[in-house]
Amino acid sequence: MMVYICGWMYFSVFLWLSSRRDRRKDKIFLIGTFFLVYFIYGMRNYDVGTDTWAYTRYFQIYEQYSFYDLIHEKHEFKNMEYGFILLCKVVIFFTDRIDVFLRVVALVYGSLYVTFLSKLKKTEMYWYAYTYYGLYVFCTGLNIMRQGLSMLLLLYAFLEYRTKNRKWVVTTFLVLSCLFHKSALLAFITLFPFSLMKEKILLGKFWNWMAIFVAILGCFLFQIIFKVLGISGYLDDIPGKMGNARFIIFIYLLVIFLISKRGYEKNECEISEYFFIETNMIMLLIMNFMSIYSLVFIRITTLLLVFCAMVPCGISKCNMKSKQKCLLSITTYIIVAIYFFHSLLGNTGGIVPFQLLQK
Repeated sequence: MMVYICGWMYFSVFLWLSSRRDRRKDKIFLIGTFFLVYFIYGMRNYDVGTDTWAYTRYFQIYEQYSFYDLIHEKHEFKNMEYGFILLCKVVIFFTDRIDVFLRVVALVYGSLYVTFLSKLKKTEMYWYAYTYYGLYVFCTGLNIMRQGLSMLLLLYAFLEYRTKNRKWVVTTFLVLSCLFHKSALLAFITLFPFSLMKEKILLGKFWNWMAIFVAILGCFLFQIIFKVLGISGYLDDIPGKMGNARFIIFIYLLVIFLISKRGYEKNECEISEYFFIETNMIMLLIMNFMSIYSLVFIRITTLLLVFCAMVPCGISKCNMKSKQKCLLSITTYIIVAIYFFHSLLGNTGGIVPFQLLQK
């Protein structure tokens, strides 16, 4: 547990130092973040986390089959995404050691995450890193391996959307994310229409509402989508209960987001980004309520949180006095910290690895 608390302290310290203009600090932060990812994930024991043991078992079994047999489901474990199978087979080509496999995934995860952070504005980089960690997305992503990699690919799709918006690049990252976990399809349904209509969204609210309608419709058609993908069995998971802490943090983020609305509206380049995150906030609340019927929706909210972790970054855009911004920043910092420690001490979903290092 202390490892995760130290990680929280690490991101907290750099967040409070973010106002200092020092390029060395930025480089130290990015290098430190990479090694933090590598240490937490690459050096762990095989039985640490909810799904780590399962993925190491898949890795061992995949050694016995060809890639052709695996993608045609001629093996014991079916319904595995092609991206994960390919990753396993590439590592198996060089070695069959499980510890090396975990370290390779740690290298991939750390490289993708740190590169994404480096592409953000300096005022956004530290807030996003802290929120991504505090909302438990970071810790969860290291345990549910396929979804963790899928989440990072979604971040790259979002990064392309908010900058150049080359539709083929956005689509490529979205497809790749689905190849690592099929539940990323909901994020695909969300971001793809916004990418197509970005220029039109800037011209009027009609296209904004059209994109929001298409995305939210995906929430209510998810049962049909699961059946088409052949993974409807996920919907039979034991029903969960709507987490009060999770619901409260979603509401708080929505409030912060609405406060920063004017800041987005003054910059036309970011209007479509604002509408996109607004849609994700609505979808998060819908998914949270739907977790009453199936536990799978809790994992889906994790995928959407990768976008909503951008919300606190908008504090700098608020049309407020410096004292008000400072108060809003401190409040956000405390709320996210409370949510993190609530999840950590509650050992949500058995995700927290209490036994970290390999024996």
